[in-house]
Amino acid sequence: MDHLRRSGYSLKTIVDVGAFRGKWAMAVGRVFPESRIIMVEAQEENRGFLDAAVAELGTRATYEIALLGAEEKVSVPFYSLGSGSSIYAEMTSHGLAAATVNKSMTTLSAVLGKLDASNPDFIKLDVQGAEIEVMKGAMQALETATLLQAELSVTPYNAGAPLAADVIEFMGDLGFGLYDLFGLVRAGDREQISQFDALFLSHRRRKR
Repeated sequence: MDHLRRSGYSLKTIVDVGAFRGKWAMAVGRVFPESRIIMVEAQEENRGFLDAAVAELGTRATYEIALLGAEEKVSVPFYSLGSGSSIYAEMTSHGLAAATVNKSMTTLSAVLGKLDASNPDFIKLDVQGAEIEVMKGAMQALETATLLQAELSVTPYNAGAPLAADVIEFMGDLGFGLYDLFGLVRAGDREQISQFDALFLSHRRRKR
């Protein structure tokens, strides 16, 4: 994020989907102290942490407790596993301990419309395999966003979830290209890359 600041990007509104306990939002808020920050988190039990994040960031920050997807649904299975929670079951021994609950689902477009923030500049997704589903419910925001950051999996990690190549292709179809890669996670005897964070830049937008 410091690189983006030094490169001259002006981010009026930053949206953090999968905010968990607000640590990323607080960190980016220190780099962009003038930006409005909206956090969206599916887990009610993190409300207290998000209250603390808002207290640190001030009135420019807010949050919504909401599970996001491609469309509104009354009830969908949600695998509760701390920072690994998802609508896709985690394919690890740790994932077997996940509690399955049913949650209502809404869209990012609906949440941003409610907050009068339909045109964000930066969207961050940490949704454990549900990146494409969330983006399908955020098409208006993606028309105006300059940058999007997402955690992607190279090898299967969440059952049935799209892999990095699928997300990169989807982003390309929306007019976004890879801008940077970071946060590499390696796994296995050969230390193959299993996950990484990708930063996408809209081809339709110039640096502002």
